[in-house]
Amino acid sequence: RGKVMILVGGPDWPTSVLTGILRLPYLGMMIGTLPILLPVAFTVVAGGCMLKTDQGGLWVSMGSLFLTLSALSLGGCLILAAIAIENTVAERKAELDVLPDDPDVKKFDDEQTDIQTRTRAAMAWAGLPGYMRALLVVAWLFMYISFMAFAQV
Repeated sequence: RGKVMILVGGPDWPTSVLTGILRLPYLGMMIGTLPILLPVAFTVVAGGCMLKTDQGGLWVSMGSLFLTLSALSLGGCLILAAIAIENTVAERKAELDVLPDDPDVKKFDDEQTDIQTRTRAAMAWAGLPGYMRALLVVAWLFMYISFMAFAQV
């Protein structure tokens, strides 16, 4: 079930490339991708209805309905794929923890953590000088007063 949700709800190109890199069976991947036909069918019918919108009101409504069904089904597939990935990561945590970190990715992660730490420190209220805090409070007051003054218009 999880493999099908990733094939259907995952991003097209990376998922296809990954199945090729892992040398997964072609026929199994094609069969696993078949459920995408439902959202595709909704999208095709919505497009057909939109082509007929100049003929009357029913086509506009049907186009909107099928476009909504298409969006909901594609969004649902994406959410189910994310749930499948999360469940697999939780179930196989011990296996994943043993894998070594890629040095380049680890370096990038460490740099990002350092940037986030310095950014939080620079933006901390307690770290701001008194004149800067006063300036921010006065600016907030002016914005609030101007909003309240013009909100009644």
